[in-house]
Amino acid sequence: MRFIFCLLLCNASLLMAQKGINLPSDTIRLNQKLTSVQQFVTEEAYESASAEIDTLESLCIASEDREVLDTYAKRIENLGKELLGNAAYGLAEDCLLTAQRLFQFQQDTLTLGADRINHNLGILYYYQGDRRKTIEYFQKSLDGKKKLYSPESLEVSKVLNNLGVLLSDQGNLEEALWNYKESYRIKRKLYGSRSPEIFSVLLNMGALYMEKLDYKNARNYFDTCLAIAQGQPNELIFNQGLGKVYNNMAGIFASRRDYARAISYHEQALAHKIAVQGPNHWEVADSYANLGAVYYEIGNLEESIRMNQMAFDIRLEQLGPEHPMTGASYMNFGNIYYLQDRLEQAIEFQEKAIEILSRAGQENRYLLVNCYYNLSASYEKKGALEQALQTCKQSLSIAREIGGAFSEQAAKSHNAIGEILLKLGKAEQAEQAFNDAIMAASPETADGILNVVTSFEAMRGLFNKGILCRIHKGDYAAAYGYCVRAAHIAPALQQEMEAASFVQVKEYAKRIFEELVRLSLLLNKSEGAEMAFKYAEQSTASLLHAQIQESYALHFANIPDSLLEKEYNLRVDITYYDKNRQEKLSEGLEETDATVLAISSRLFNLNQEYDSLKTRFETEYPEYYNLKYDLSTISVQEVQDSLLDNGQALLEYFVGDSSIFIFLVIKDDYQVHEVKRDFPLKEWVEQLRRNISQPHTYTLEAYADAAQKLYGKLIAPVAGQLPERLVIVPDGILGHLPFEALLTEAPENIYQPKDFPYLLHQKQVSYSYSATLLREMKQKKHRRLPTREVLAMAPYAETDTILTSHLDYSDWLASVRGDILGPLPGTRLELDSLKGIFQTDAFYGQDATEQRFAERAGDYRILHLSTHGKADSRVGDYSYLAFAPLPDSLENELLYVRDLYNLSLNAELVTLSACETGVGELQRGEGIISLARAFAYAGAKSIATTLWPVNDRSTQELMVSFYRYLHAGLPKDQALRQTKLDYLSGHSGSEAHPYFWAAVIGIGDMSGMKNFSTFQKK
Repeated sequence: MRFIFCLLLCNASLLMAQKGINLPSDTIRLNQKLTSVQQFVTEEAYESASAEIDTLESLCIASEDREVLDTYAKRIENLGKELLGNAAYGLAEDCLLTAQRLFQFQQDTLTLGADRINHNLGILYYYQGDRRKTIEYFQKSLDGKKKLYSPESLEVSKVLNNLGVLLSDQGNLEEALWNYKESYRIKRKLYGSRSPEIFSVLLNMGALYMEKLDYKNARNYFDTCLAIAQGQPNELIFNQGLGKVYNNMAGIFASRRDYARAISYHEQALAHKIAVQGPNHWEVADSYANLGAVYYEIGNLEESIRMNQMAFDIRLEQLGPEHPMTGASYMNFGNIYYLQDRLEQAIEFQEKAIEILSRAGQENRYLLVNCYYNLSASYEKKGALEQALQTCKQSLSIAREIGGAFSEQAAKSHNAIGEILLKLGKAEQAEQAFNDAIMAASPETADGILNVVTSFEAMRGLFNKGILCRIHKGDYAAAYGYCVRAAHIAPALQQEMEAASFVQVKEYAKRIFEELVRLSLLLNKSEGAEMAFKYAEQSTASLLHAQIQESYALHFANIPDSLLEKEYNLRVDITYYDKNRQEKLSEGLEETDATVLAISSRLFNLNQEYDSLKTRFETEYPEYYNLKYDLSTISVQEVQDSLLDNGQALLEYFVGDSSIFIFLVIKDDYQVHEVKRDFPLKEWVEQLRRNISQPHTYTLEAYADAAQKLYGKLIAPVAGQLPERLVIVPDGILGHLPFEALLTEAPENIYQPKDFPYLLHQKQVSYSYSATLLREMKQKKHRRLPTREVLAMAPYAETDTILTSHLDYSDWLASVRGDILGPLPGTRLELDSLKGIFQTDAFYGQDATEQRFAERAGDYRILHLSTHGKADSRVGDYSYLAFAPLPDSLENELLYVRDLYNLSLNAELVTLSACETGVGELQRGEGIISLARAFAYAGAKSIATTLWPVNDRSTQELMVSFYRYLHAGLPKDQALRQTKLDYLSGHSGSEAHPYFWAAVIGIGDMSGMKNFSTFQKK
């Protein structure tokens, strides 16, 4: 539970005043009865205890002594509270009601004791699940406290807080928020805005906003909680509350795919729980499991296993082998083993999880749905399709029991069943399963029209129907229609999704666009080719737009804060009410039900208001609108008319699961070629990368082998139509290839790399990561003209080797913390050489800080960064550039890609020298894409970067030559090509290895740079 009750379970006095009792025998008998009750409670003989309480009540009333009544009322009340704490709710209710009657006996007005019991009865009924009685008694308590104390009292504020918890639990978030805010207002008035007294209500408000997916407001409240806690001499006074804040903050950052901060906050939660509850408490295990989940998301499976093992060990010891959380640990291990293709272990652990969870309570059945679903996936991967089918049907059955026929979970199982049936050759049954999936994820409206919302399973079902229509029915038109509908869902999903779904959505979107490219070509040979290009571009644009977080878009237009706040609030409210509406429909309510109609009306009004605001943004702030909403892409005609020069071609690739599509666009022609992916593309790329990035003679043979094979598949099919100048738009893992280093034929002498038949000798190559992005970079209008030529920084020109773990890394990914940042002595010579070519402001070593770069970058035409950098292929936003390593400063560490979006650059060229921008597992190339995208939207028109870490001395030679040609007025791609040709002509033997020269590539607008002479050197 994320919420905190303000409990009023303070102990009433246990002291008995003897002077009010006239008959010692009555006192003895009352004590005997109370002792008897307590004995029955100890023995858990609750019926006997209840009978004794009735007798005790009768004896107290018979005494007609106010002091006796109050004394024993307090003692029975205390017993009731003890039973409430032990979850003995029935007898606790008897005790509390008895005590209340004794407090009120012969009283005309409400007593303090009776009022206190009203509040505790509200809590009791809350835990029993009786929401009607909970509200009744909380309301009685609220009314009583306003009379007994004051409407502005602490006691009133506590009840308001608890009413907020109840209303929030019922989904009535607006009323809940009103109660929380009233509670907060009273407490703030009594104690101030930084008092520990307001901690719990701030936490509850944050949790409410988090439930609405309003992470901005949620974080504000949690930040205030942390500020309050950190201002106290001992943070541990907040007990579990502070741990909940850390957990919730971690959840917010994880939802934004800010995994570094998510890990940091989970670690804080873990440390706090260990300090408060000890290292072996079951809530400590939860934190380990949470960390395991984050590491699972970023692909660090070994660390995920370690965290989950620690959670499992504690749960097994503290909760026992049959506890549902122990079962959840088995499930987590099964999921990890599935990804590692350790299928026997995956099945073993998933079956163990099912065995445990099947015996657990109803509240854990949602875990069973996932367990059966995951077990089915393991059987399917193993090839045991009949077992997979039956297991998935069990998942569906439980999903329907929990959420009804219309739910995302039911749709998920329908889709999986359909996919298994297709593999079994049962196309008709599969089609029905896909229909059921679409209906479950997006039920029909009152007029029979499908209400397809932002549902992943609806997208998946539509795509599956498209595949079925093409392959099993040969109905290309119907297949195309289904895939178009699926494609329309993907962008909305990528904006609204939680982090856990991001990779899955991205992969499905890629498959959908591959199918649309194929179907476009099958349906229409002429127009279809242009539609195919459109979908290839949309695939990339969809990914690129998904990289932009909300805060990035806000930077690019002078929109008033009031309008930005309005846009944010409308989006949050629409998401909440849309989700609420779907939940009501999933519960079985009809479209015409009064509750659903009221929600629908509210949702309609919000959408109308949001559409009006978007129209205003479109007309008054077009740059913001285009960045945030516009997924339109460049057409073939526009590429021919505005992007290409005579003698230049755009060569764009789309890498699908079964085919590679090559789009060739030149001024007066356009062609599409399909290359079947019947060869090990990933292995060949890895072979080339592994060997080209090692400057040794023994790597040349393996490199040359891969370079020839890749040329044969990627260039040879269109080689006869290619002009000399190429703009290559790679896709996925092709983004890691230096195309100029591909070999047109076998080398005559494998040990003479100087004489290899590189594509470089035939073609002048530059790169972009979509034709649409290239248009943006070429047409970018800078906010102001830069006043200076070159800003150059070499943070590692004078340092010793630095481990990133020695710096402040509160928001770094764990995988970054152990990176080695060695000295780059050649970068000093590189910067010194630049001074002889351009007006250059150069900063070395500790002067090359992140803060100095951010403050000055907007003033320069060229930004030159000779430093360490890394592209994270799994999480593109965590590609980074390293600045001066000053351990005592928070400002001089790593500049992440996400931070680049907040810069305002006016640069024609950004050069990343000595940087590594393509390491790690070769996946879809997101790291490179995010880097180019970030610099482009920050204002850079072109980028020169490196695909692997290069010797800093050879880089210095290349960069100086490149800049000389650039200063002479050559286009950037021509300057780079001539630099590489010069290098090859001037070096022989192993020094001509492509490791030394092929890593540097040019991205974006390759136009020459003019008018350097207008800048006066000092």
